[in-house]
Amino acid sequence: MECVVRPCRAEDCVEVVRMIKELAEFEKLPDQVQINDQVLREDGFANDPFYRCLVAEVPPEHRSRDGHTVVGYGLYFFTYSTWKGRNIYMEDLYVMPEFRGKGIGKKLMSKIAEIGVENRCTQMKFVVLDWNQAAIDFYQGQGAVDLTAAEGWHFFHFEGDALEQLAQASDVATSPNSPPRAGERTQESWLPAPTPLPEPGREPRSPGSQPQLPSQSRGENPGVLPPTPLL
Repeated sequence: MECVVRPCRAEDCVEVVRMIKELAEFEKLPDQVQINDQVLREDGFANDPFYRCLVAEVPPEHRSRDGHTVVGYGLYFFTYSTWKGRNIYMEDLYVMPEFRGKGIGKKLMSKIAEIGVENRCTQMKFVVLDWNQAAIDFYQGQGAVDLTAAEGWHFFHFEGDALEQLAQASDVATSPNSPPRAGERTQESWLPAPTPLPEPGREPRSPGSQPQLPSQSRGENPGVLPPTPLL
């Protein structure tokens, strides 16, 4: 089937959001989608875009049963590895069900890989749900390595309240020279209280210790015990 893979345009965001929701339904996580086409447009088509996207488009005569000609997309962005350098991350790869098995997904993924190579990326990374065996088989058939199985990596994120609390924690550590804010504990207040110094003329005592003997001569310093006589 004739299909063109091209960069997403701002006016395509409505179609891309439609497919994002379809993908979330397939992944059994429909409630997780919280963006709309306006957010997608603002984040992808500003002066400093957060992501880039490709779409797969078929001719009008091959449109979907619902009349769509944009039938797939691949969303990606650039990231960095402290071990390998430049990376490209494929966030989503999706083709509408009625257009699968026609090489469209492979075409989208290959184009993202090509963009990565052109930008001197050393790796292309992505995640797959563990129950999606068809996708796992597809990616491994193209040479991808399952890092969870091979190296034991787990994918984590902070979200919502956890992310807010983590961000607020950055305010706890203050500069040593900056004055504390109202109600804020200073760094010194985190330290244990110092041991009190003994009063002049007295040795420090611990609970249950025996009272100290007085000095034996007038010339000795007050509070200092006389030396133990040698036998």
